Amino acid sequence: RQAGHFGDAQARAMEAILADSPGVIGLVVNDKHGLPMRSTGQVPSKPAAFTTIMHCARALAADDKQPVVVIEGTSRRMIVGAGDGGSTFAAVVRQEQRRAPA
Repeated sequence: RQAGHFGDAQARAMEAILADSPGVIGLVVNDKHGLPMRSTGQVPSKPAAFTTIMHCARALAADDKQPVVVIEGTSRRMIVGAGDGGSTFAAVVRQEQRRAPA
């Protein structure tokens, strides 16, 4: 296997996470250059941006080899992390709709 190869076992693991994790609606894994190695479910149309975000996080938190970035919106949360060999992974999670106090 080549470095950076995304195998069937990893693909099955992603599908299992998507199926078994309430609220997770999408997953993406990029290589160190931002090229998508695998994605499933509902992910943003430009998943390479996750790699750019992780490069910036690594620069800001130079002492932390694997920072995690959380992007919160009104309808979803994106959790971005560092993988092996410079890869980046992201999980897209549906946000619970917050109700205004009565």
